[in-house]
Amino acid sequence: MPRQQVNSSTAYIDASQIYGSDKSTADSLRTFVGGKLKMTDTMGGLLHMEYSAIGPMFISSDERVNEQVGLTTMHTLFNREHNRIAEQIAASHPQYDDETLNQETRKIVGAIMQAITYNEFLPTLLGSSAPGNYQGYDDTVNAGIANEFSTAAYRFGHSTLPRFLQRLDENGEVIANGNLALENAFFDPGLLLNPDNGGIETALRGLSSQVGQQIDPMIIDAVRSMLFGAPGSGGLDPASLNIQRGRDHGLPGFNAMRDALGVGAYANWDEADFQPAFKALLMGVYDDIDDIDLWAGGLAERHVNGGMLGELFSLIIADQFERLREGDRFWYQQTGMFEPLWLEYIEASTLANVIMRNTHDVSLQANVFFVPEPAIWLLLLN
Repeated sequence: MPRQQVNSSTAYIDASQIYGSDKSTADSLRTFVGGKLKMTDTMGGLLHMEYSAIGPMFISSDERVNEQVGLTTMHTLFNREHNRIAEQIAASHPQYDDETLNQETRKIVGAIMQAITYNEFLPTLLGSSAPGNYQGYDDTVNAGIANEFSTAAYRFGHSTLPRFLQRLDENGEVIANGNLALENAFFDPGLLLNPDNGGIETALRGLSSQVGQQIDPMIIDAVRSMLFGAPGSGGLDPASLNIQRGRDHGLPGFNAMRDALGVGAYANWDEADFQPAFKALLMGVYDDIDDIDLWAGGLAERHVNGGMLGELFSLIIADQFERLREGDRFWYQQTGMFEPLWLEYIEASTLANVIMRNTHDVSLQANVFFVPEPAIWLLLLN
């Protein structure tokens, strides 16, 4: 019998990580006043907090919101964007009740996430492999999440994580408390609650100025052996988890997946097109090229099309995002979804725009997915 895994979260790009994938979760995050989401007044507005067995924790739809400071920061940013837009709509439509304000705002924030994903993120990640112009809704397209996407290809991010998270002040200098070692960033809301750390502003300046690790099969020690563990006590190893999860889910191997998706299985090691040095490492682990696990092999492939991924992972991710868009009848570019002024606002909403209109004293480059060249050279020199 085929192995099947159930995903209870919505597949669509609809900001469900902020709002929830079911009504009870969505309701638990709302104030039911002015269409707004719950937030604290601390540090310019942080996420709502509740007490747990390990102390106060931030609350959002995604239970991983406290996983590390960068992720908490992004959740906070889009909560602020929701409440800011809700106020704007309420001011121009005083007749709207809370439910209308909430739903109209949620629709806009979800659309902004869609625009950022396809206009900025995917071209950065996939280069010329990124999905092209929107062609309209297709009711024959299955927008569900493919197992090879969620279990292997989209876990490329573990390879990009740096040893530390930069924290920069308004002058672009590292704050007095210094950068944050990644192993010390896990499940610690106090890092954002401490005024000396500068709130989400220092984190966002750092995230937009820091060069990620190249995507390959290498992972830093903080992730390789210290993920989620208490300081000094070790932790989980996502590399081994990713490989074992692929086997548990019944994913084909790397070479079999190449064959299944029509790009051709490699006949032997000599034919395989991996990044320099990684072919020899893979040969030292796997007896045969057909034995390579999908996640490991996909990370090792030579990058293509001006993007950050190899041929197979580029294909899997491009296919998934094409289906997510074509199979979404509420996609923001669908005729009649938005009035022209709101559509123009959504299309113009880069991630840099969202950051700057929801923070204080934060000025950024136009595309925060790329670090300006002078900053790259300074980082390399340091």
